[in-house]
Amino acid sequence: MKGKKILKGIGIVVLCIVLFVAAVLIFYTVREYRPKSIEFPETGTGTKTLSEGDSFSVLTYNTGYAALSKDEDFFMDGGSKVQPDSKDVVETNLAGISDILKSQNADFYFLQEVDIDAKRSFHINEREYYENALDMSSIYACNFKCDFVPYPIPPIGKVEAGLLTMTDYQVESAKRIKLAESFSWPIKTCNLKRCMLETRIPIEGTDKELVLINFHLEAYDSGEGKKMQSQMLADKLQEEYQAGNYVIAGGDFNQTFEGVDKYEIHDTD
Repeated sequence: MKGKKILKGIGIVVLCIVLFVAAVLIFYTVREYRPKSIEFPETGTGTKTLSEGDSFSVLTYNTGYAALSKDEDFFMDGGSKVQPDSKDVVETNLAGISDILKSQNADFYFLQEVDIDAKRSFHINEREYYENALDMSSIYACNFKCDFVPYPIPPIGKVEAGLLTMTDYQVESAKRIKLAESFSWPIKTCNLKRCMLETRIPIEGTDKELVLINFHLEAYDSGEGKKMQSQMLADKLQEEYQAGNYVIAGGDFNQTFEGVDKYEIHDTD
């Protein structure tokens, strides 16, 4: 009799665990961020115009959501932390990044890992911060959106982040172009949804356009997703080139290429 009660108790515990896991998987499946293949973000408020023969500058910068400064110990790079110790660290990094951007005085900025509302950056809207700091409008494409990322311990928590292209130039149109996914269910439910952010600038007096592609390719898969995403990027560049447009792509490849020399950054403090 006593043995039956023990077995019954164990069965109830196992059933509760199974039901809990099932409920969690259902929650993440229902709440998964599922962007369409093509989406059309707002194009910003820039008014400057571009003519054939004009010179311009482009800067690309993975901002690390203003939380991956040199003193941080990020868990995906072998460390243990998921966020800085205080909001002040993020605010200091945002000010420093903004100073770098302003000092370059670029015409187009490609920014990656810009948080809109995330626990890891203390819920600071970094898009608004950069717009105010540079007095410049932006086009935004989300590539990471999850109510609660459950790993590691302590967990990452809520994340909404993406790509940001900033410019004072008039933008004809913008597209969020979905890239191939690297992970399957259930991991993909709370993982990044990689994309390209296309921005099209008309060139006055011609039927050509300047096509700008901001991107952030896969970092942590076995390599197959990265290959597919790289091919999609290459196909896009070829397509625009064959159409007679000018095209520039910039972002975080998360890979090195054969024949490209590596370099090191040394601390000069």
